[in-house]
Amino acid sequence: MKKKVLLQGVIILFCALLTGCLAMTTESTTTLSLTTTTITTTTPEMVFDYLGETPPTDDVIRFDPSGFLANSTWFWHSSPVFSPDGTEMYWSKYLVGLDHIQIWFTTKVDGQWTTAVKLEIEGINGDTNCPVFVPGDDGLYFMNYYTNVFAIYRATRTESGWGDPVIVDVPIPSGQFLGWSFSIADNKNLYLPLSSIGGLGVSQIYVSVYHDGGYETPTLIANQGSGLYGNGDPAIAPDESYLIFMSSRNDGFGYHDLYICFQTGVGAFTEPVSLGAQINTASEEGRAQISADGQYLFFTTSKSGDFGYNPYWIRLDQLEVFAVS
Repeated sequence: MKKKVLLQGVIILFCALLTGCLAMTTESTTTLSLTTTTITTTTPEMVFDYLGETPPTDDVIRFDPSGFLANSTWFWHSSPVFSPDGTEMYWSKYLVGLDHIQIWFTTKVDGQWTTAVKLEIEGINGDTNCPVFVPGDDGLYFMNYYTNVFAIYRATRTESGWGDPVIVDVPIPSGQFLGWSFSIADNKNLYLPLSSIGGLGVSQIYVSVYHDGGYETPTLIANQGSGLYGNGDPAIAPDESYLIFMSSRNDGFGYHDLYICFQTGVGAFTEPVSLGAQINTASEEGRAQISADGQYLFFTTSKSGDFGYNPYWIRLDQLEVFAVS
């Protein structure tokens, strides 16, 4: 019992400091009319089979492919991220005993998903997190933490996997530092949490605009408020129409909950509202992810029957904030 309580404490403390990530891709778009805003879905040329799992219809269910359930040695530190063609799935593992984060992946070959393996990229050491694909870009973006430094990298696909990693140059404002997560919209605008030096965990979400092949200095998103540990795990909609993020607030259901705000102009959003009891529980919800086909919201939590954090999913058009008029 003592070991179990200690492990739970380590998990909660570790997750208070870390955040997840987002990946998204589009093919052709369909717009649904909603009471609050519009939600963009996609119709990819390939049909995603999601490792053979039956997709949710009108409720939240666990993404539960065989062999991918968190256990005493590791739990999910990101939601699943699929490649644009749907034939690869990437995600981050937190290795409990090693206090280490790694990106793992599985590939669909001849109709079958391979055994998952750790992602190895020559020249990259330390912790890796937050795998991200961007529409129209054949690279893989990810977060790296090494020698007390966070950096976003882009790797190039090679015949043997991924290689030639280069740092994505984002001019972080003086006195602030990057965290574990980031999210990229279709136009490559980058959303990321930044914390003041000395204020680890009290983060706010910023946007860095992609312009003329490079990134501009991130600017703070107004009206987002702040919880005990700030705001993290930004998940931006492909068209930037809404932003989902994790926060711990007085009106919350548990340790961390998911909130949403809607774009009102370039870099401007409404005040956030909770995704409510439909998503949030007395446990911790975070690491929101919009599926590559634009149909589903993934997030991580720990529910009854879970050892650690696992991914759950729901159809985006079933979220109450996107109720069809």
